[in-house]
Amino acid sequence: MLRLKYYLLLLLLIFFYLITKKTKIKNQIEKFNNKNNITFVTGLFFVKNNKKHNLEHYKKYIIKTLNLLEGENIIFYYNNKKIFDYIPSKFKNIIFIKKDIKDLYTYKLSNAYLNSCKNQNNKKLQSYNVKNEKGLVHYKREYLKGGEEVFKKLFTIWTSKIFLVEDIMKYNPFKTKNFAWCDVSLSRFNKSRNINLYKKIYKNKLCYFKNNMKYYGKIIEVNASYLFANKDIWVKIIELYQKKLIDLKHSNYAHDEETILTLIFYENKHLFQSLN
Repeated sequence: MLRLKYYLLLLLLIFFYLITKKTKIKNQIEKFNNKNNITFVTGLFFVKNNKKHNLEHYKKYIIKTLNLLEGENIIFYYNNKKIFDYIPSKFKNIIFIKKDIKDLYTYKLSNAYLNSCKNQNNKKLQSYNVKNEKGLVHYKREYLKGGEEVFKKLFTIWTSKIFLVEDIMKYNPFKTKNFAWCDVSLSRFNKSRNINLYKKIYKNKLCYFKNNMKYYGKIIEVNASYLFANKDIWVKIIELYQKKLIDLKHSNYAHDEETILTLIFYENKHLFQSLN
């Protein structure tokens, strides 16, 4: 009888040991899977006759950018399956989502912003600064050299970044609390930025790097190649961004996402944090 009790006790101890070990392993796996509680959203949309950058530019930087984010949770938007010719199979933790440019959020506003570009006062802008004035750059390069369709598509891609982040926050396949947009050519800034700052978390702030372009002669605050925040801050920024997009569509200026975000910054500095 005593021996039987001993065996039962031993079996019970083994049972609890196995359960505890299984739970511990499960917790370790969950901890490992969420070691970086960030979802990085990026993408590459092909635009024929893009005068800003050709495909060689993106081929040069896309691998360097993915190497920078290796091991992270990545969402990659694209509009042409040719993108897979540029991405080696070694990058595993990527979810690819195909989306046509005309299905992006701001395409419906692209005609209004095209007219805003065509109606801008270029003489006035030239009196501020010819080289780095955003409006003049987009007017000459995207509109005059690229044409109306190129302008509309590039405007749509640039200004829809934030809404792609919004879509992923709703879907949240990696179950993260923080989200970042990063341009696919983000690695071109490696020499001028401390790349360790890409994962630095400031609670209740949208993190960004500073710009060197100008808006009506004044330095633009926000460079939108990298934008990072927790979900709550993104929700606030997106609401302000949606409103500003509507407010500016007849402003007679060739806007992009950086000028729009900078105008939001002027009115809501408490929501922003520069990383440099």
